[in-house]
Amino acid sequence: MATSGSYDFNLTRNQIATQALRKVGAIAQGQTPNNDQLNEAFESLNVIIKNLQAHGIGLWKRRLTEYTAAQEIEPESDVIWIEKAYIRRNDEDTPLRLHGMEDYFDIVSKDDEGLSTDLYFDRSISDPMITLWPVPDSSTDTLYCYEYAKLEDFDSASDDPDAPPAWLRMLIFGLAYDLSFDYGLPPTERVMLRTEAAASMKELKGMDKDIETEKIIRSIY
Repeated sequence: MATSGSYDFNLTRNQIATQALRKVGAIAQGQTPNNDQLNEAFESLNVIIKNLQAHGIGLWKRRLTEYTAAQEIEPESDVIWIEKAYIRRNDEDTPLRLHGMEDYFDIVSKDDEGLSTDLYFDRSISDPMITLWPVPDSSTDTLYCYEYAKLEDFDSASDDPDAPPAWLRMLIFGLAYDLSFDYGLPPTERVMLRTEAAASMKELKGMDKDIETEKIIRSIY
């Protein structure tokens, strides 16, 4: 049996919006939505993307970033949280305890120097900041952070989702549910759309995590 040998299927912003509009009955099969319909759908779609971040979704947006250790480090502006971090000194790694900035304010001697043991992350929207304590006393210390970056917006008609294709179904049904209020769908139909979106989200949350080492070993043996 012949197969395609390809793995690149995806949908653009306009295609996602068109499918959602079709599910709420705003357009018929084969019809093209007008600009007003698309623009309203785009706004809702970007709201959904922001909401995914609030749920902590986005394993694919995790990256390991290297910094020169210092008391204060300015990460990229797209960093929304740090999962793990460690300091490397002389080829030895020291895991760091992670805190919010409120804990940092309680430290009396903020300028103490030594091998850093704690990282404080200020999750400011525009200017996130990493603070290490104690202040690194070696210029050769390197900080490594597992960071999560923001999901990118849908800005143009041809934009693909900043997510794996497995998320397409949830985006379509989630968008259709949001639009169902604007298009006056009866409660029973809204519930059906919400149920489909929630089921897709539940399945995908199970995928959005690392495979446990024990499960890997069991699968091998």
